[in-house]
Amino acid sequence: MKTCTIKSVYEALVRKRGLNPATANLSATDKALIADYINGRMPEGYERTWWSDLMRAEQREYRDTYDAAGNYITGDEVYHVAADGGEHYYISLQDANVGHDPDTATTWWAEVGDTFLRTLSFQQQGKTEIGAVDLQNCVFDVDPRINRFAGRIENVIFYEDGILVSADEAPARPWIWFRPPVPEFSLTDWNAATAYAIGDLCYYASSGESYKALQVSTDKNPYEQTEYWAPVEFPAFLKNFIVWAAHAEYLLDPVERDKAEGRAQVELDGLEDAEDQKGVQRKIVFGR
Repeated sequence: MKTCTIKSVYEALVRKRGLNPATANLSATDKALIADYINGRMPEGYERTWWSDLMRAEQREYRDTYDAAGNYITGDEVYHVAADGGEHYYISLQDANVGHDPDTATTWWAEVGDTFLRTLSFQQQGKTEIGAVDLQNCVFDVDPRINRFAGRIENVIFYEDGILVSADEAPARPWIWFRPPVPEFSLTDWNAATAYAIGDLCYYASSGESYKALQVSTDKNPYEQTEYWAPVEFPAFLKNFIVWAAHAEYLLDPVERDKAEGRAQVELDGLEDAEDQKGVQRKIVFGR
């Protein structure tokens, strides 16, 4: 996905106000308000349709991979690759189950039975968080980026915090086609003295990016300390819509506000038309 910096979006919004971003010197409160406008309108564009630029494909396990250092209790379930390459799911038979290989420690582990729920959690360790899926077009037994119209598994339903795949059709490690959660952005400058919690947001002026905290930290530079921070990607194709939509939120004059809102909707409608055309072209290529 092509991205742009949140700085470029901010500067475009400042110019819409008739100001020079280099000399405007807006207050922290004003910048936070602009971020609120951006975040408030982002879901409207992000969730308008299943944008191909936003969709991702990942191969997933139904449970976390077995960890030899993990301390498992009765009923815990894991994914494990045997020495011969076979893929299996096991259930722990005892508490304090540490360091016992599921393939050989049969008093500690057993392969799951018919009641095993093949669920794909929206939040899975080491995987990209899933924001939303199209149940009719989300689980595959092959990589959907290669041929999105082949290998689709149809018997899929929402279940708790994920999706449930039919046992009759489920491969050991299915591919899932999904959209990540709607991103949120900050224009509040990172402060070396601030104690940040996991999930906190900040802005780093030198890179022009928003960052999301991956770990608790203090004095960990977002641009350099990548184990503590991850940049929040701004989808470049939505930039013009967001600029006009966020600008409309700022305007007090109803006539000017309606003009800006109308321009935002024109931008979004045009993007959706282009996306629909992409879908037509894919169907022609794959003969569907």
